[in-house]
Amino acid sequence: MIEKILLYISIVLMSLGIVFFLFMCLISSKRNRKLISYKNTRKYAILIPARNESEVIEALLCSIENQTQRIEPKDVFVIVESKKDPTVNITSKHNMSIIIRKNIDGRRRKGFALVDAIENITEKYDAYFIFDADNILDKNFVKEMSKTIDAGYDIGIGYRNCKNGASSVVARCSALTFSMINTLLNRNKVKRQHNVIISGTGYYIKGDLIKKCGTFPFHSLTEDYELSLDSTLNSYSTYYNENAIYYDEQPEEYKVSIIQRTRWIKGYFEARKTYIPLIKKSLSYKDLN
Repeated sequence: MIEKILLYISIVLMSLGIVFFLFMCLISSKRNRKLISYKNTRKYAILIPARNESEVIEALLCSIENQTQRIEPKDVFVIVESKKDPTVNITSKHNMSIIIRKNIDGRRRKGFALVDAIENITEKYDAYFIFDADNILDKNFVKEMSKTIDAGYDIGIGYRNCKNGASSVVARCSALTFSMINTLLNRNKVKRQHNVIISGTGYYIKGDLIKKCGTFPFHSLTEDYELSLDSTLNSYSTYYNENAIYYDEQPEEYKVSIIQRTRWIKGYFEARKTYIPLIKKSLSYKDLN
């Protein structure tokens, strides 16, 4: 009975969301800022938290190798928790770098894995790309995202597509959520030159920003949303590049989807509890000046 009620609520909220986002798109009149392609000489790192992800990670590593703009294998960092993880052997086969976490107790979230990676990397990079192990990149992902970096944006996110949408109704509905966020919400934000919502992975953070922070300082259950709020608080420039396409895997079972979204809701309120008072205080200070 409870599951049916939750299902009906989800359908109603999604329907209202679609109507709202379509309305926002209709009233927007500003055009996207055009990205210009330059001869790119920048150096990028790719960070992949991948604890026990041996069943899915090889497809991502192959898609990185097949990029039209080459990424050196040593600049791809796969983050695991144990040398015994089969993910290590797969990564080694592709001659990519492995970071084995040491201090794990109470720090199992993705944000902490990224902290360990950044603090172990000694080379300087112009941008850090972050992906989940089950992602797959379009061959032009890095090439297209380089245009966003060249345009000077601190943070950029690509177009999130679904690689298993045909597997179940649940997966298709889950994919629709991100179509709403990226295609309807973020496209409209770009037109209005507002900060975009960082959702999931498939995004980069400029090296200068990481250097300024000294680490990856986002450790909530939804580190992506926390990053979105932090970019608003600190006026970091963000961009949604719909030509930089990557594919993500969505849950195929309803119960798995509910567990996932329950975690996201907890992370959402956790991040807002920290950042919303700071953003309000910042806005009040600007008004006084």
